[in-house]
Amino acid sequence: NREYVPLATKALGGAGARFLVRGGKTMAITGDGPPTRVAIVQYETLEQAYAAYTSPAYKEASVVGQKYGKFRLWAAEGVAP
Repeated sequence: NREYVPLATKALGGAGARFLVRGGKTMAITGDGPPTRVAIVQYETLEQAYAAYTSPAYKEASVVGQKYGKFRLWAAEGVAP
């Protein structure tokens, strides 16, 4: 969405986000298909991710985003390279 994306990008980017996937084509290999739009965002730590999505800047962006869609957010620890 043209109203939400710039606000969210600024809020999350300022909190150390690295966007790995943002929109684009998706497909199911097994099981149910993914939602219509998927974003995968990398942070250094779970705590950094939590702080980004609970920040005042993202909360403001989220209010705008909720007008356009349903959001489901998860955080997961990755593996060391």
